Amino acid sequence: KDLVGPYPWMCPNEGWVVFRDSELMCGNVGKGTLGGSKSGLLYALIRSYDSMAAAEAMNRMTKVCTRWLSSAGFSIGLVDVTPDAELEFEKSKQIGGGFDKCSDLITRYNKGTLESRAGCTPEESVESELSNV
Repeated sequence: KDLVGPYPWMCPNEGWVVFRDSELMCGNVGKGTLGGSKSGLLYALIRSYDSMAAAEAMNRMTKVCTRWLSSAGFSIGLVDVTPDAELEFEKSKQIGGGFDKCSDLITRYNKGTLESRAGCTPEESVESELSNV
């Protein structure tokens, strides 16, 4: 960690997280900071207090996240998840190509011109080929 004089929390790589009066003063709060490692907040709460203190902290963080998402979060509508014409065209092209390949395999099987895979019956061979389309 880069330390800046007597103020290690002013690390340019944001290696420290500092809260003062419930306000994030500096640093990034993420998985590692909260509980993804032995140096995380939740692990420190369990070690210093008990599991109930960590559970209460998790409950409070959940409430904060929920409140933030409801006020400043995002929302999506039907327009955001409806595919456009180009995507629909590409999808139908892909599906049509798959149907054509399957039809060709079935026709070759019915005519007896489909090569059997090593150690497979003709039925197992066509099933295997169809699964790979």
